[in-house]
Amino acid sequence: MLAFDDAKADAQPLADRAGARLGPVLSIEETTDTEPEPHALASAPPPAPGTPAPPVQPGESRLDASVLVVFELVG
Repeated sequence: MLAFDDAKADAQPLADRAGARLGPVLSIEETTDTEPEPHALASAPPPAPGTPAPPVQPGESRLDASVLVVFELVG
């Protein structure tokens, strides 16, 4: 919801500058993108029975999201 509010807050001054007001929302589109996960372990053979599991390494993931909101300009 914050992304929508941000989009509206960005659009309002542009509408004001154009001498118009924001009308109804014509469309909303959300896109997300994540970093690909490494697949090195997926191609490794399974460990032999009784073998301890490999240690889990710290890391980070990244998720990018954007929202495109199209408003009708009135006036």
